[in-house]
Amino acid sequence: MVNWRVSWPNPAMCFILAGLAVGDYSQFVSNKSHQKYAKEGIDDTIVPQDALKERLLTASKVYTGFPYSKEYVSPWDPLSQTEMRMAALIVRAYNSSSKWQFKCIGVVEVNKTLVLPYYLSGTNPPLSLVPRLVRIIVADPVKRIPIRVLVNLSNMRVETWNEAQPGQEVAVISDEDVALASNIVLADQTVLQRLSALGYNDPTKIIADPWEGGYVADNPIYSQAAKLLQVFLYGVDSNYYTRPIGFVVYVDVGPKVVLGIENYPIQDDFNTNNRTGDSIPQNGAPYFPEDLPPNTIVNNLKPLTITQKDGPSYLIEGRKITWQNFQFRVGFNDREGPHFYTVTYNDNGEIRPLFYKLSISEVFLQYGDPRPPYHTKSSFDQGNFEYGSSIVQLSDKQFCRGDASYFQTDRHNEKGETWVVPNSICICEDDAGILWAHHDIPTDRTAATRSQRLSISYLATVANLDYWISWRFYLDATVEFAVKMTGPVHTSLMAVDVKALPYGNLLQPQIYTINYFHSFAVRIDADIDGLENVVSVEDIVSVEPSKNPYGNGIQLNATIFKTAGESPSDINPGTGRFWRISNPNKIQPLSGKPSSWKLIPQGSLNDNLLAVDSPLRDRVRWTDHNTWVLPYNPSQIFAGGLFLDCGIAKWTNEAPNANIENTDVVLWHIARSFHIPDVEDWPVYSADAGLTGFRLRPSNFLKSNPANTVPPASETTAGDGGSENANGWGSNPNPVPAGWNASS
Repeated sequence: MVNWRVSWPNPAMCFILAGLAVGDYSQFVSNKSHQKYAKEGIDDTIVPQDALKERLLTASKVYTGFPYSKEYVSPWDPLSQTEMRMAALIVRAYNSSSKWQFKCIGVVEVNKTLVLPYYLSGTNPPLSLVPRLVRIIVADPVKRIPIRVLVNLSNMRVETWNEAQPGQEVAVISDEDVALASNIVLADQTVLQRLSALGYNDPTKIIADPWEGGYVADNPIYSQAAKLLQVFLYGVDSNYYTRPIGFVVYVDVGPKVVLGIENYPIQDDFNTNNRTGDSIPQNGAPYFPEDLPPNTIVNNLKPLTITQKDGPSYLIEGRKITWQNFQFRVGFNDREGPHFYTVTYNDNGEIRPLFYKLSISEVFLQYGDPRPPYHTKSSFDQGNFEYGSSIVQLSDKQFCRGDASYFQTDRHNEKGETWVVPNSICICEDDAGILWAHHDIPTDRTAATRSQRLSISYLATVANLDYWISWRFYLDATVEFAVKMTGPVHTSLMAVDVKALPYGNLLQPQIYTINYFHSFAVRIDADIDGLENVVSVEDIVSVEPSKNPYGNGIQLNATIFKTAGESPSDINPGTGRFWRISNPNKIQPLSGKPSSWKLIPQGSLNDNLLAVDSPLRDRVRWTDHNTWVLPYNPSQIFAGGLFLDCGIAKWTNEAPNANIENTDVVLWHIARSFHIPDVEDWPVYSADAGLTGFRLRPSNFLKSNPANTVPPASETTAGDGGSENANGWGSNPNPVPAGWNASS
């Protein structure tokens, strides 16, 4: 992989620097008012900024031979390991009053008004134009009060240090939190006694599965916890979801105590006290190939090989990707995971802006069994577990075929230590079936063109669920967001001989799984042909009777949103509803209509099934509607809010009259997915290619269908590929730069 960054030679260096930076400050003390900063360890003080900067720069130069350098090529690049470590070092040196837990370390969203000319031209701004700002969420290990810290790496200063407001909590559940909660539960004597009564006498034979605490406003003990997790328990097995244990443990990982143990109902009613039939299920259900019985795996499938003998059609330069007429940059941070900046389209030499940023900004999961304590079984799978921190290394050829290339991702833990996850973002081209085809009857001619698409994909694993997230770019200028979910279903215990309940299904004796749904919030920072955009919701309807004598008239009804308060709207399959992002100042000359792109929902088109008056819905009001529109604000990134305090719903209610007409707007779309498990989903369920997502398509944006210029199927890489330069392009116009780990 091309390394655009200058890395420090030793990853442990930052911790040596930490000792230098947080050591004796007496040489910088010039008056009595600053004498307090000179005491060893600066246990409860904030270091003067000038002293901090000088100390850090001096230590950096002494150790490395050169001062701390700017390691990024563009302001959209993610933080490197060195930058993460330096940011953590600055925080520790600035304030050492606690052993801070570094929950998030990510580059601050660049205000696009500063970089607009470079965005439009596809070039990098000078590094001096945009300071390298880092957003850090730190927390005290006991109090767990989140503190937002803004660090300026360009001048080595802490810009802001703000404690969260009352009611705001650290959302992130780190690997350290998971390990701590597991240890607390499996050391608790009451828990061990209950496990022993069930036949589990060895706590090492128990799997602990911590989740967020869920809705606990009805329980004052749980709701006042510093950091509440609920821990599900399973007996060890090759598939431990076949050994569910019939109670859940609530843990406060701040003071490290068990707050409560709640029984799940194991009969077909709401009674949690009837434990008749509470026993260890006897049947297993392995799914890893090495755990299956002999001769289970079929061997009659012939190999299917995907090759690109002339290489891929995309060009990678740093984090910038060019493919056909698209160009964009791939960003990354802990919470959002991979996302996309500065998406443009080359329209016959004219670079036209489309989207400043495309990103997943929150994912919420709710299980649907109404019997307490199942009502607490929910999770903000992005806000709690962070897609970036849940990303998985991809095995070559298992996930991406053809001439695949990869980006690595840089990760950190609560101590500020960092490491690399290699091959974690995959870039490859897929065959996407027929692009267009026609058989002309009078001339007896047939033409067909196959579609290729560029897919940027990654796998994020949260507890039992594996999310295969793909952003796909097509030859006809379509952009698609698609989520496949797979993995073993999360299970609960049922008593012996109890039948399936209406809230879920029985997958094998005593193994119960619950109906559930997801809400995926995607943030679309649109700039269709510039910043002045409007959003409308459009329905396909019959023409009004007075103008429709035969009843066959069909038209689009469009409602343009003028204020943020008007924008919340919902999917309507009955009218084929979609949303349009338009630039009223750019008119397509033939149609006379504004240049625009359509958002077309896909997947589960169900309503939000949390009851309108459900107390559980209060914490996820951003799921009340499928689409929201707000004026551009670089600080409004996460649909659920930075601290999961309702985000877009709160911002809309606070400023319902905010103008969103002919201005810079952000559209938030909530895609839903409902899973009603069948026995065929056991022990692991298959990924559904169209499970949920949406498409963005040009509408009166171009002069004609760009697919018309794609070579016939027999001459493309999606065709037979049987002749010299059979991809139809001659020699590869976009070779991958040397050093990239493109697979052969």
